[in-house]
Amino acid sequence: MEFCPVFLFLVRMIIIIFTFTYTTAGFLFAGIVLVGTFGHWDEDTVKDFTYFVSLIVILITLCSATFISAVIINWEKKRIELLSQQQNQITQLKQEVSLEPLTGLQNRRSLRQYIDSQTSRITFVMIDIDKFKPVNDILGHDAGDKILSQLGSIINENIINGMTAFRYGGDEFLIASVQNSLSTVENVVLKIYDDFNRILDADIKALGTMLSIGIAENQAEEPVSATIKRADKALYSVKGISPIKIRVSESY
Repeated sequence: MEFCPVFLFLVRMIIIIFTFTYTTAGFLFAGIVLVGTFGHWDEDTVKDFTYFVSLIVILITLCSATFISAVIINWEKKRIELLSQQQNQITQLKQEVSLEPLTGLQNRRSLRQYIDSQTSRITFVMIDIDKFKPVNDILGHDAGDKILSQLGSIINENIINGMTAFRYGGDEFLIASVQNSLSTVENVVLKIYDDFNRILDADIKALGTMLSIGIAENQAEEPVSATIKRADKALYSVKGISPIKIRVSESY
């Protein structure tokens, strides 16, 4: 019996079958049966009882290899799906931790991570809501929360590529911009200012509620914290003054 060539052929098939689907395995199975039964490529091969026993052993081994490979592939597929789900959950948790729920903006905790990740100079925009306390005191905290939520949405809708917005604290918001010109930043800020004034109810406007905004560009060798303070100082220089409500800080 010429078993060695058949055995080598079997080994090759087992190696290949690990990467094949059930359909392909089925074709291989049928091919081996047909060729083994009706093929005449070797005149010296005698198709006796021993030959067909060897053929059956090959087919059984092939079926076993197909089943094992299918189990391994299915297990690996489930493992990859589980890892993907876990990664998605981790990503979602990170987003939930970094987002401020009322406004939908990044929270102050994530600001430090953002600053540490930047290699370009950052332009900071500090935004403060004037006369926000009277809104809470007179109209209620629901009205105050609505204003904060609306401003967060307006900021999110208007910021462009290279900009990230944060709720800095209370009624203060911060926009960080990289690789955008100062004029581009100012245009975005003006749009935010106009859109916010447009959505305010008459009773809120009557309280004097509006935005004060300060802008500062980070300078060479200037600590980022100093740039944010300059933006905040520029904001307070126009707070309570009308109609000038936006100011760009001079270099430190």
